[in-house]
Amino acid sequence: MLCLWLLAPAVARTEGLNLPPGSAHLSEQSVDQSDLQTFYQALGGSRVWFDEQGEPFLQRQQQLEAWVMLSYEQGLDPQTYGLKELSAGHLARMGPQREYWLTQQFLKLARDLNGAAQVGSSDSQWHFVNTRLGVAQLAQRLAQGETVDQLLRSLLPLAPEYVRLQTLYRDLLRQQSAYVPELPLPDQLIRPGQRHPVVPQLRRWLIWQHWLAPVSAVDNPEIYDEELVAAVREFQQRNGLKPDGILGPETGAAMQRSVTDRLQQVRANLFRWRALPRQLGNQYVLVRTGAYNLDLVEQGQPIQRHSVITGQPRRPTPSFAASIRRLTFNPYWTVPFRIAVEDLLPKQQVDETYLTGKQIDVLQRSETGQWHEVASSEVDWSGLSRRNFDYLLRQRPGPGNSLGRMRMDMPNPYSIFLHDTPQQHLFDESRRAFSSGCVRVYRIGELAQRLAGEEAIAEGLAQPDRRYLSLPTAIPVYLVYLTTWVDEAGKAYYHPDVYGRDQALQQVLGPIPQAPAAELVKLARNVIKK
Repeated sequence: MLCLWLLAPAVARTEGLNLPPGSAHLSEQSVDQSDLQTFYQALGGSRVWFDEQGEPFLQRQQQLEAWVMLSYEQGLDPQTYGLKELSAGHLARMGPQREYWLTQQFLKLARDLNGAAQVGSSDSQWHFVNTRLGVAQLAQRLAQGETVDQLLRSLLPLAPEYVRLQTLYRDLLRQQSAYVPELPLPDQLIRPGQRHPVVPQLRRWLIWQHWLAPVSAVDNPEIYDEELVAAVREFQQRNGLKPDGILGPETGAAMQRSVTDRLQQVRANLFRWRALPRQLGNQYVLVRTGAYNLDLVEQGQPIQRHSVITGQPRRPTPSFAASIRRLTFNPYWTVPFRIAVEDLLPKQQVDETYLTGKQIDVLQRSETGQWHEVASSEVDWSGLSRRNFDYLLRQRPGPGNSLGRMRMDMPNPYSIFLHDTPQQHLFDESRRAFSSGCVRVYRIGELAQRLAGEEAIAEGLAQPDRRYLSLPTAIPVYLVYLTTWVDEAGKAYYHPDVYGRDQALQQVLGPIPQAPAAELVKLARNVIKK
């Protein structure tokens, strides 16, 4: 048994099924009146929550209430879907409108499980279209015998990573009131092998947080020994920090992050997942731009994982979907206008040999509209600026080309693509927001081999000139600002909010929703076997 209205279902009968326009109960809700009409029209006027005599359809009502109860585990607020009002007294006072009131709660919850409009409203670089809820389809599926539980469950993302992230969120919720040993920040850097009075507290904290196995005794408790260093390195690696084992201010601050802070970060990423298409495809590439990595996913499982370099904060990589359609070997790099005038032009103005040294050609448009090459020495660089720069800069293929040996072409309005890079040393950094928006991929050749075959890639790279290779099937690519993720082994990774988008979304979402009473949560789980 859940709320009182399920304990005593014999309340006032539902009479006619005409929608009451202007009703106070209905006008306060965020579901459009047209959606409500569409829903019941698709049902042919049939009721969903009560029969013609006003008796409740208990299974539907109980499952709806259970999902409302447990919506907090998805980062949603149960109060948004009428948790407080789900009592016999409130429903009885609604009279005939209670049928529609319950439908509104159902549609609101379905809409928020199916998408997340808050993501786009808080992020100007979010270019995924929020999926509109198919209200008529929901009604038809109910009429065909699907349960409320089946319908709501089917709206969540299919990707296993969402399930793992949602499990992490639920685990963190349980830790909110748990005791955590105090960990004071050291007054200096603690390097491997050094002695410091904070080390015993560090050991205790690492054991309590399951980063280190318990030990019965330690010979030198104040020595920062190899066992502690290994645990700290793993902590650093999974928190987006340089895994050097040195205990300093950044590592200490990450250790002192509250559970609430981590919950907010995970919650923001749950909302982003729900704002993506529910079905990503049988084979696709997922680029976590906030975590600096890329997965090639096949049948829901990651086959390859690559480190990536993404856009710097002043030139962030946007979030959008595209498809890899062909590979370009030994590509030319056509320099985007912004990079040309903001980065290269000032360097050329200081050193007139800069562009020549970088193998960058200068092209000018003729009267016929064709681009033709002009000598760099013939251009008056000192008189150029953003306002009058009408040249095109293009870097020739070669070992110093900014795109490396390969580019993965994925047509999109943002001029973003995946490519190689000659600056391989940058992949050693833990925070890799160095590009001007495009995504540089570590060992991109291995990814290309999986998509096109080893022989085709070897043949393309064997030639010094530019060549193209069309893929037999376009491969979907999703570039998404994800700063928290959980791998297949259940390990959670947190990364700093380099673009500030987590913070912006958290401000829109508000505080972490409170869970209903524990006994009600337990009953709700029993209802939907969750």
